Amino acid sequence: MTQSVGIIGGGLAGISSAVFLNEKGFDVSLFEASPKLGGRTYSWYDNDSGQYLDNGQHILAGWYENTFDFLNIIGSSDLIEIKKNLEIDFLNTEKGQFKLYCPDVFTPLNIFLGLLKFKGFGLKDKFSILKLRKLIKANSGLLKYDNAKEILINIGQTENLFKYFWNPFIYAVFNTSAENVSAKIFTDMIKKGLETKFSSALLIPKTDLNELFINPSENYFKQNSVKFKKNTRINKILIENEKVKSLVLENGNEMFFDYYVSAVPFYSFNKLFAFDDFNKYFVDTGGLKSSTIISVHIFFENDINYCFKELSEKLMIGLIGTTAQWIFLKGVKHLSIVISGADVLKNNISEMNNEDIFNICKADLAKCIDGFEKIKISGYKVIKEKRATFIPDTESFKYRISCTCGLKNFLVAGDWTDTGLPSTIESAIYSSKKCVNAIIK
Repeated sequence: MTQSVGIIGGGLAGISSAVFLNEKGFDVSLFEASPKLGGRTYSWYDNDSGQYLDNGQHILAGWYENTFDFLNIIGSSDLIEIKKNLEIDFLNTEKGQFKLYCPDVFTPLNIFLGLLKFKGFGLKDKFSILKLRKLIKANSGLLKYDNAKEILINIGQTENLFKYFWNPFIYAVFNTSAENVSAKIFTDMIKKGLETKFSSALLIPKTDLNELFINPSENYFKQNSVKFKKNTRINKILIENEKVKSLVLENGNEMFFDYYVSAVPFYSFNKLFAFDDFNKYFVDTGGLKSSTIISVHIFFENDINYCFKELSEKLMIGLIGTTAQWIFLKGVKHLSIVISGADVLKNNISEMNNEDIFNICKADLAKCIDGFEKIKISGYKVIKEKRATFIPDTESFKYRISCTCGLKNFLVAGDWTDTGLPSTIESAIYSSKKCVNAIIK
């Protein structure tokens, strides 16, 4: 007889759990409290610009194997722009342009050669690059340090290396500053990024997040008889005899399944249980701290590609010495500006009003791009994703729970569970694979 699984939460962890479980022959039902699937990975229709805007720019990496499995199943893997060799252009506040290009050779030589040829680095910086061998070996001796910043300082990384390489990399991957990234998760991510030459490749969606993740997932559900309900909140999980007995809806009705998967964010997880039940089976996930990502969409009256010259095909450009960190070229009249870790930046940008954030980004672009101040802006949208990720500091390990627990038929998915990864799309989807494997066992 086919076994049934009830999934709570329709973010990426929930919808990928539903897809992977269906592929294994389970009868799947998914419940999402909001009117949309996708959780923190979604697009919304902007009436002013007449297009869908992402709540935040997402970048995939070559080592996202579980994400690729998921996209292949739902049929949208061709909607990703693959940059096989790591190549990023940077602009600084003196309007200087610097290219980081890692050639088509084996790892980690490609990274070394890319950094050694980078025009922003002097002789002292290049000597420091050679010291990265200690980090690439990622020996356990580095774990005596508390965080990524301590590691990098102690292996002799220069101020310039922090400015042009480490800070952009760390904010992009971990959504916080180097001192907030545990030594273990930092060294583990270095290993991940250097497993193969393709591991360090960047992959940028060619379309909005709905078209890449959400719409194909809904189509898959309909074509494969996966049951899913939006606007359906699970009020409580009832526990009986060391097992989950049922899910209680808002109207009081109970839903019964053989297995249950929670795929809700860490800040909502404890609300699913009676107080005593939660304390008996789980640690207090409230110890995890959130971090904000801000996206600023800027629209122009005319084609602005001429400002970027040969950069216009790059899609993604780094900014150095500014509050704004990344430019994404979304169209000939549309830029998306990203500020990661906005809570830990000077003046706590996340608490500013939208107009002030826009003015900061506009001033930053004018400092870095010739002639930008003369371009006519037709409008802008500021999107704050206040709880975009959790901060992966040393303390966070205490609160990242296992996919399994003392409840025999209950699993936990989510980018915040103990996947060993930072809060990323890959972490969310990998967590769902772990749950599926645990159910099969």
